[in-house]
Amino acid sequence: MHLLAALILSLLLTGNVYANSQSKPLIFGILPFSKPRILLKRFEPLQSLLAQKLGQNISVKTDIDFLTFKGNTKNGLYNIVLTAPHFVPAAVNSGHYILLTTTTNPLSATVIMNSAGSLEQLMQMESPRVATPPVNAFISLIGKQHIAELGLNNTKFKDYSSHNNAYHAVLRNRADAAIIAVNVYNRAIGQNRPIKRVSESPKYPGMVILVRKDMPADQQGLIKDILVSLGETNKGRTILKKISYPGFKPAYPETFLPLENILDVRNDHGREEELQ
Repeated sequence: MHLLAALILSLLLTGNVYANSQSKPLIFGILPFSKPRILLKRFEPLQSLLAQKLGQNISVKTDIDFLTFKGNTKNGLYNIVLTAPHFVPAAVNSGHYILLTTTTNPLSATVIMNSAGSLEQLMQMESPRVATPPVNAFISLIGKQHIAELGLNNTKFKDYSSHNNAYHAVLRNRADAAIIAVNVYNRAIGQNRPIKRVSESPKYPGMVILVRKDMPADQQGLIKDILVSLGETNKGRTILKKISYPGFKPAYPETFLPLENILDVRNDHGREEELQ
């Protein structure tokens, strides 16, 4: 009798261990492009949908700065990753991740001035003051590259904690121009800010979602299907609106790997607020 009871107890314990291992949450790592509480609130609808469809708990995690997040990604800390395109090569080259999707909207850097300004005026300045988001922000990198290609010489760049702060530097006459993301520009125009676009960079791939290679193939496929099909239902469209993305499409390494050679990510610990 004691032996039977012991066997039953052993089976129950084994079952509990299995259940606990199955309930261990997947970690959804999100690039810290905003404050943690804002990110958690913004992506909660997507987190809930993925958890429901996968039948598994999902925990959202971010980090204090870009480089910490990049390092944790390279070390395989996250099961699912939402990151900027210039961090994709390091994630893929780490051997931990494969690409799943990218946003359907491309990213570009918009050069703005006050409403009375013009590109000709900016070009004529001896040392124009240009405000940017943090140094490691994708928009900062491609924006500075665009400024150089325009032929602007002796530009004095000053980075700010967010895109909003960068264009507000122009409004407060602390900068002659600013580099911001096109969606931030559109939002500012919608708020009747007295700014205007004087130039825009070429378009680059949008934000990216990757998953760990050791995730079961059927789970990888399900996540991809969930993301790509969000725009097909009312619930999915509501989630897209909440997370401020128009939609997702499949992503391919050849689209992102060239970025490794043209973008220089420096040792900066700023946060790129309101990128997307």
